[in-house]
Order: sequence, then C-alpha cells, then structure tokens
Amino acid sequence: MNAPIPTSKVCRRCGGDPKPLGEFYPDARLRDGRQNICSACSRELNREAAKKRGPRPSKRAVALAAEANRDAVRVLPMTRGDCPPGKCGFVSCRHHTALEVSHRTGTIKLAFGSEDPDDWPEVVCALDLADGGPMTLETIGEAMGMIRERVRQVEEAALRKLRNDVRVLKVLAGVLEE
Repeated sequence: MNAPIPTSKVCRRCGGDPKPLGEFYPDARLRDGRQNICSACSRELNREAAKKRGPRPSKRAVALAAEANRDAVRVLPMTRGDCPPGKCGFVSCRHHTALEVSHRTGTIKLAFGSEDPDDWPEVVCALDLADGGPMTLETIGEAMGMIRERVRQVEEAALRKLRNDVRVLKVLAGVLEE
C-alpha cells in the first residue's frame, strides 16, 4: 500500500492553515523533502539574525582589518625585553602559556581553566620560565597547568622533533666546528 503523497504542510513557526509544499524551502534530510518552517518565516528569521549580527563589513573594511592585524602581529614580543612589565597581556603571543592552540585540529583551550587573568599563576610567559634556569618537571607543570608526566611527554616530543630537523643539525654542526 502506498501512502498518499502530501501536497501541503503546516509551518511550525507561524502555524495556521496548511500551506502548499512550494512555500517551504527544500531539505533533503527530511522525509517530505521540505523544511519545517515556510520560506516567509525562514526569511524573517534570517533578517532577525542579521539585525543581531549587525551590518556586514565592506570588502575595504575587511582588507583594512586584515592589514591592521598583520601590523599587530609584528608588534608581539619576540624577546623578553620586548614584553611589558608585570603580567603579559599578549594572550595571542606564541610565548604565552594561558592558551593551548592546536593548529592540527583548530581548537583553542584555556590552559588554566579560568577566563579571569587574575586567577592565572604569576608566570604565564614561556620566556619567564626560560629565564628561571633549569626547573623540575613538577615546577614547569604547575606553571603550565599540566601534570609532570604530560610535561615529560611534551619535552620528549620536542626533543624528537629537534633531533630530526635537518636545519637544527646544520646549526649544531656549525657551532661544534667553531
């Protein structure tokens, strides 16, 4: 027995009388092949969302913002001398330890579990850690928000990458010859 093919549908948003299927946008994921809200309601929802988002920036504004960001990246600290005194405010700095950024998966995670910088430890810059001289895995783990074993794993992976990097080997060979 074949089920009758529906020719109309009731919009879940505006309700009321059934409307012809032609007034609903296609959606292959649904059984009848049409969205559950009519095209008029869908357009209205899109307009409301656009109002909340605000006006779209022009291509020129996007280009100017991109140029400003390129300039901002250039002013990030490259050495400890470039850093401001006290707690570092450059969270996007590659030396900042408050964020864990995974370029492989595209995720960003807070390392210390709190968004409030006042709750972070005093040392949030890897350059400060390096200035402190040799440290135990436990000390590094406390400063980085990790356990000692994870610090050991990261250290091991970094050393493995350095051993396999031809450029590092050339630099070391040049230093050893001198």
